Amino acid sequence: VLYVSYVCDGTWLVAAGGGNIFGARSATPGPGGIEGPYETYGIVIGPNATVPSKRWGHEEHSAPDYVMAIDPFPLPNGSLAAFVGEDHYLALAESAAGPWRVSRSQARHDVAISTPTSAYNENPVVTELRRPSGERIFVAVFDSVQNEHQGFGMSWSEDGIRWRPGVDVPLPGGCRTPLGLIDEGDGLATLLFTRRFADCHNQTQLPGNGADAISPASCANVYAATVSVGWQPPPGTSGANGAVGAEDVSTKLAAHLEAQRERAIRARLAALELERAALEQELRQLPGASTRGLHV
Repeated sequence: VLYVSYVCDGTWLVAAGGGNIFGARSATPGPGGIEGPYETYGIVIGPNATVPSKRWGHEEHSAPDYVMAIDPFPLPNGSLAAFVGEDHYLALAESAAGPWRVSRSQARHDVAISTPTSAYNENPVVTELRRPSGERIFVAVFDSVQNEHQGFGMSWSEDGIRWRPGVDVPLPGGCRTPLGLIDEGDGLATLLFTRRFADCHNQTQLPGNGADAISPASCANVYAATVSVGWQPPPGTSGANGAVGAEDVSTKLAAHLEAQRERAIRARLAALELERAALEQELRQLPGASTRGLHV
């Protein structure tokens, strides 16, 4: 697990200071280790790293190399890549523990992790999706902070290194932070995302700018949306920044949602049957209880 840790001022409206990415691994091997316990192994990249090869970034929030997030994804050659810094430099490493290599001469990806409607963007998460041809493609979804009430940002890459300029993706009700895509196959993908409301008691509409939701009364929830994925750029954009129009719900998407609903209903029915059996068993154990009408 990689996570960010900030130097904070302790007030409710936290003024985040320098950020560093820490690493932790589970002390329990195998799939059961997901539940931990976890042991930290220190900073993997950040301005306060004690290991020189892992020291990178600036403590000032306005700096282009301010460290605030990381989401590693595997490249075809087996190594890892991740966007780091305010200007989204691409970092490379052989393992999540680092060291992460960030070239100052390398082109920044503040155009890829950007949209026409939002000058400030953050938290890119990269997922591989499969094209109808079977080819894999890297897709980054990210928080378009200044346009959260309309949707989120997206970019894509053939190789994980060279990225196309970002576009706006509309999402009814808005989106705070995209948490990543799940490839459902057959041209469908499910997006997990959050919405943050300035007033937890009035969860009707996101503010135009995500920063306006910062308050003691704010709260966020996690949502899911299934979308049909198209592979043609919007007319007239030629791969440049532009808004991606929402597609009509396809037959495949409707069938997917119907199957999803059927699975949920069947799972609920199975749970109810188990609950009924347990209650009937408990009732039989009550002294003098009538068993008329009971069946399993």
